[in-house]
Amino acid sequence: MTRLFWRKRPSKKLIATLLFLTVLTTVFFYRRPIAIKSIEHFTKPQDLYITCLNFSFDWQLNLNVKQVCITSPIGEIVVREAIWQPWSNVLSVEQIKIKHVKQRATDNKVDKAHPREQQTNKLNLPDYWPKLSISSLEIDSFELLQPLHLSVTPISNNELNITGDVNASVKIYPNTLVGNIAWSLSDLTKWIPQAQKLSQDNAELLKDLALDESKIKTSLIFDGKVLSADSSLDIVSRIYVSTCPIDAVIKGNLLVNVDIKSLNISLDLSPLLSGVSVVNCPLLQDYFAEDDLPQLSFIFPQKMAIDETQINLPRLKIVDQQNTHRSIVLNALNYKTTGEFKVNYNISIKQPRNVGFPREWHTVC
Repeated sequence: MTRLFWRKRPSKKLIATLLFLTVLTTVFFYRRPIAIKSIEHFTKPQDLYITCLNFSFDWQLNLNVKQVCITSPIGEIVVREAIWQPWSNVLSVEQIKIKHVKQRATDNKVDKAHPREQQTNKLNLPDYWPKLSISSLEIDSFELLQPLHLSVTPISNNELNITGDVNASVKIYPNTLVGNIAWSLSDLTKWIPQAQKLSQDNAELLKDLALDESKIKTSLIFDGKVLSADSSLDIVSRIYVSTCPIDAVIKGNLLVNVDIKSLNISLDLSPLLSGVSVVNCPLLQDYFAEDDLPQLSFIFPQKMAIDETQINLPRLKIVDQQNTHRSIVLNALNYKTTGEFKVNYNISIKQPRNVGFPREWHTVC
């Protein structure tokens, strides 16, 4: 009987159980390389690579990530101390550091030699997102003067609140991202190198404008192809030209559309009410009567187009609100990055008949 017992084949259930335990043990001990290879299967076509990964599961099947590092030719993302609770769908992250670097020339050559299809599809995001909170989010970019320090708290499953160096809110929908951000002109000189240089090179001219802390509210919409921004402006400032102070006013909405693939920009300035007044300029008081000092209004009836090589503005009309019979119309304004500038203009001046000049002057170029 004993001999017959040992010669009996193991049951299918026993074999299946042993195989399952073997696979489970293998997955447990090799979970990091398996996870890295699985993730890189989706990220490698985008030049994203996992260079470090340390995670575990607890008895409640919560995912605990000690650290994960994601690198690409343009930077690195490091996530530390993250916990995902699948049953309540809550994701809490202690720290995220984003490092954005300038792409090397060798990487640019590789991209040109093996061009990849750029992302131009509409967004198609999941309907249900985890409730996300990030205690510390640091963004360090070569495009910024200093790193941004932020924190993220959830308002709902698809809405986030961002505080810190930037205050904003973001709503996540399946086909769009909608955001609202509050900022000021002084923020630009604090974070953007080009704005700081412009302010420093024209310190006397822009000393009030660069320090303007009036909040500008901007609404953002991104659908995967186009980033649209609607900024509500209410700027009253003073610009100094030599000893001539010029009061500038910009009120209304500025509409901007950016094509993500081509980076072409379209600006709609038509809703803006903008103008300058020189009533406080002593240099011009000798040339104009007190009630005749120019108060110029700028009208942009058509959209401005900006691409990598040029800026095009089809039409700009400048009207003296103090004397509406004086106006300048600029047509086909074109500025190229090579420094070339072209414009056609029409100057119209109408005077009363009792003056010894023609009733109407027109100069066209």
